[in-house]
Amino acid sequence: MNHRLFPASLCLALAVVTACTSAGKPASQSPELAQSSEVAPPADEESQRRARALAALQARQQAACDQLSTILSECAVADAKASLSAKELEDLDLDHTAPRHRAEVYGECLATDMSMRQVKVIESCIEKDRHCDVFVPCLDAAQPEPK
Repeated sequence: MNHRLFPASLCLALAVVTACTSAGKPASQSPELAQSSEVAPPADEESQRRARALAALQARQQAACDQLSTILSECAVADAKASLSAKELEDLDLDHTAPRHRAEVYGECLATDMSMRQVKVIESCIEKDRHCDVFVPCLDAAQPEPK
């Protein structure tokens, strides 16, 4: 990751999103296991209900991650433009760095196992205010709840 594009507050926001899944969550299934579970549908009704709920959660997380990565990348670009010299901006090559940054944020967000509460917090932050000075701190509420 090019951390010159990331101001400290955005690195913190990305860490919040990434940390959202690390407390008390089982590790993600490998793609092979995920595929094998999709091939053979769950046998009982409860398992089918859980599978549908998980698929719905994953779809909402994917949509939230898409918007989150766009907003955080826009914030990083705005911060870079506000705090770096013209030469530093030229060296940074935002036309190429910004899309890579967005893709990295999106990938890291998708790689996390979020709870429904955490996804709802991110959705709420997206709906509430996309201004960086409000949006980034809003993400703090997406931290895992203490047990």
